[in-house]
Amino acid sequence: MMKTNNSLVSIIVPVYNVVKYVSRCLESLAAQTYSPIEIIVVDDGSTDGCAKICDDFARDKEQFTVIHQFNAGLSAARNTGLNYCHGKYITFVDSDDSVEPDFVSELLKCITEKRADIAVCGIDVLNESGKKVDHQVFRPHVLTSFEAMDCLAKRENGLYTVVWNKLYSSNLWRDLRFPEGRQHEDTFVMHRLYHQANCVAFTDKVLYNYLLRSQSIMHKEYGVSNLDEVEAFCDRVDYCREQGVIGACMDTAMYFAIGALAHGYAVLDCKDGEIQRRLQECRTLVFYAYEGSKHWLSRKTKLVMFIFRLSPWLFVGFYRIHLLMKK
Repeated sequence: MMKTNNSLVSIIVPVYNVVKYVSRCLESLAAQTYSPIEIIVVDDGSTDGCAKICDDFARDKEQFTVIHQFNAGLSAARNTGLNYCHGKYITFVDSDDSVEPDFVSELLKCITEKRADIAVCGIDVLNESGKKVDHQVFRPHVLTSFEAMDCLAKRENGLYTVVWNKLYSSNLWRDLRFPEGRQHEDTFVMHRLYHQANCVAFTDKVLYNYLLRSQSIMHKEYGVSNLDEVEAFCDRVDYCREQGVIGACMDTAMYFAIGALAHGYAVLDCKDGEIQRRLQECRTLVFYAYEGSKHWLSRKTKLVMFIFRLSPWLFVGFYRIHLLMKK
């Protein structure tokens, strides 16, 4: 990360093959009421015309910088943006989403008034025709670092767990980057961000427009790479133990890691050699994380682990019944 400018806000936009949506995203950023901002657009090897759209859009707009790189994935694109940014504050906007004109100004107001390191806003969820299908809003409040980490246990509200819809003090990212070559990259970093923050402030403003589309990463068919989620949750357990953060964040991360591994056993072809190898790697990670944290875990999590250790396939049987009951 380069030397920071104390009044500058950096917006990092990773772009890959979203030609139908990227113009709307960039237009929403160009319309921001706050100045000064820098908008770092990282074209991650797009092949559908996105690169030209980004270059054409930024040609006459000095706040835009477009960086082209070979395709290396979302994490690598975000990391490139982090390496090039200058702002005292940093935010991320996905290139198929858009933001309200006061997105930066309201989050910056929230973060400065509350003397926080992270500010969080609500979102509108839109379908591909532009219709609003969900609306998620917070009440204005401030959480300590520990309280924010425990919010990661509230899986029913995924807004705690994603890096977008937030503004960060740049010092949180000084020694932190996304894990490249991994899915569930946000799950690897959010506990670290919350733990480093002096506090986390929430505004009741709805400032981020999230596009719900069938071709996004989140809606791809489940595959072996989805087992990265197991690794991410084990990493969270280990981090909590190392930092002495004992509470719902650690316990639920352990519970989620076991559940994510069980889901892999339930839906993947376990006769495939690559899948067998990856499942075994994940089992080892889960067992290691559990052994290091079991003294602080709840009875529920310990019971789940006992059943899984007794027989992964017995556990998967229970898990499949659980999935059927949820339908």
